Amino acid sequence: MIPPTITGKENTGMQERWQLKAACTAGLLAMLAGVIGLLAEQQSNLAIRNQIHATSEWSHYQAKSIRKQILESRIELLNEVGKPAPQDLLKRMSEYDRDKEELATEAWNAQNETQRCIKTHDLFSMGLTLFHVAIALATLSLMTRRRFFWIASLLFGATGCIQLLVGLLLP
Repeated sequence: MIPPTITGKENTGMQERWQLKAACTAGLLAMLAGVIGLLAEQQSNLAIRNQIHATSEWSHYQAKSIRKQILESRIELLNEVGKPAPQDLLKRMSEYDRDKEELATEAWNAQNETQRCIKTHDLFSMGLTLFHVAIALATLSLMTRRRFFWIASLLFGATGCIQLLVGLLLP
């Protein structure tokens, strides 16, 4: 039960009901803030891991490119002195090309996944901020006994829920 106001006015049943709803709203918003904060952190970690994976794949790609350049130089030197290039060198060059193609595909996929994780993280972070503002407004409504602040907190909370849903449904 909410205590009567300091001014001595009686709390009507109607006022007590919206204040109870405002208090419940603050609790629900705090729970949602915890969930969306965890999801934002998870997306941030995934983005970092994917970027590390992409960087690693690009490093392998560069190593294969260097090895291929070395083989091309050897084949060119052999051709200059009039000797044919051994088949194993030509075979390794085609293997390097195939490997480079696979590595590039994997690196691009990891980079695209990194960008998706960053977008999702940004949505969740914005939702977290909206939930924090909504909690503050709900608390303010209880302290000032002004219903307007509770309604504003509901609007901010609803917008935070939209951010949460969009982040969860993002492909």
